[in-house]
Amino acid sequence: MFRTEYNGCKTFGCDNLGNPDLKQYTPSSRLGYPAYYCPICGAYPPKLLNQPILKLATHIQQQHLSAFTAFAPNCRCLKAQRQEEAQPPHWRHYDKTRIGTQRVRCTQCHTVASLANPEKIATKLQPLLDLLFAGCPAHELFNHAKLNKKLFYQRLDSLAQLLEGVSQIYEQSMLSTTESLTLQTHSHVLRCRSGLTANGDKDKAASSIKHSGLDCWFLTTADSQTGYQYLVTNNLLPQPKLSEPAQPAGVPKKANGEYTLDAIEAPIAPSQDILETAKNTYQKIMSRQQFDTLAYCTQQHAKSKEGTLLRPVYAAHAHMQNLKQRLPATCKVQIIMEHESFIRGAAITAFAEQVRCNQVNLFYLHSFACPPPANMAELSNKKALSWWSEKWYQYHHQYQNEHWLLGLGVLTQTDEIQNTTKDITVPTRPDWHHHFWHHFDNWLPNDKRQRMSHKQLMVWLGVFRYLYNYSGRYLNHGMMDNIPNALSSEIPHDTDPSSITWMVNVLNRHVIG
Repeated sequence: MFRTEYNGCKTFGCDNLGNPDLKQYTPSSRLGYPAYYCPICGAYPPKLLNQPILKLATHIQQQHLSAFTAFAPNCRCLKAQRQEEAQPPHWRHYDKTRIGTQRVRCTQCHTVASLANPEKIATKLQPLLDLLFAGCPAHELFNHAKLNKKLFYQRLDSLAQLLEGVSQIYEQSMLSTTESLTLQTHSHVLRCRSGLTANGDKDKAASSIKHSGLDCWFLTTADSQTGYQYLVTNNLLPQPKLSEPAQPAGVPKKANGEYTLDAIEAPIAPSQDILETAKNTYQKIMSRQQFDTLAYCTQQHAKSKEGTLLRPVYAAHAHMQNLKQRLPATCKVQIIMEHESFIRGAAITAFAEQVRCNQVNLFYLHSFACPPPANMAELSNKKALSWWSEKWYQYHHQYQNEHWLLGLGVLTQTDEIQNTTKDITVPTRPDWHHHFWHHFDNWLPNDKRQRMSHKQLMVWLGVFRYLYNYSGRYLNHGMMDNIPNALSSEIPHDTDPSSITWMVNVLNRHVIG
């Protein structure tokens, strides 16, 4: 399902764009780092390891699928499917149990199993969801739930799986009928408990790390018109340390994709000249030892027993590979991205075929909050920036009562951006990512997150994604107004995103098909 080779040209307009055949390139260290030189456009894309990307992309995919299997019946076909030996099970109604639970039978292997019982699950999970929809913040939920710690976290995990499964059913159905979509992708750093333990006084380094926390680099992709959060991923691969090939004595170990930097890059100061900000960002990127190496945290915050913290470039590729899987091939897509070269590289690699046929277009975006200007409508100050001579536009933007100065960088289009088309290109709110994380910080404060494992953090984040998307509380809309399109036939008319019974019924209908 995923691309297997991530090296190759990433230059828009080059005949080699997305070409995985390494025979078309020349290995080079001319710029001070291992690269594959493209003889057609002259680019030197840094060499990437495929294994870390594929491992993280597969982990994200498995997490995505587990939301369905947690409440779905099981059979021999499903086991064979995991081994890539058979098709998914095909269930039909069979009969009911003594307490009224619907039973189903697989038409292929004839296994009989029970669907999830809506009433039983609602008895356990509805009280938690009621508290959350009533506005209870995450750090107060345990006290209000009046459950012992073990039972509380078991039910919270089940709730997160259920919310994720229902969200995916809606998203699959909605996206299958969508002809065009504009998305916004941006990064964010969150800190949780590292999971490392000190070894008494013998290891002072470990002792200093014990309470330091783990900094994870997240990418979020949201609907640019509504703020609906589709995909939230990060760069921790939750498994044992990546294997490193054995090396002869005296030969340095080969890199395995692990984050090894011990610094934090200074951010570019925002300016009222938004194109100057874009120019300075290009200069910062090109001043790195290699331009896909982002220093976002120190080693004190980069170690965990829960897994391996990968370089952000690998996380960006894993994110875009999963995003591509979720979007229909026929949908025309625009992705508005944070100005970061390796995020662009990950997107153009994932969607190379669609980019070549103008089915997917990519843009950079800078935004600066500002007072209301005299003229909001006109595009202005078009410039060509960077080695690639990308076209940038500067103009003002308004959403509700807030105003921004915007810089839009066109990465994959040759046509001019017109005033009549810019409104469908630019997000209604240029900082949906900041909006999402700001409310998450209020809901689950930093001092509480730093006491959590990465696994616990992801459970809470999954719950919050559902609340943010479906409760309307954080978008100042009605209950369902923030959902991108009208509900499709997959979701029944009696939609109630605050009802556990409704959710389980949706999952059961999805299982039967």
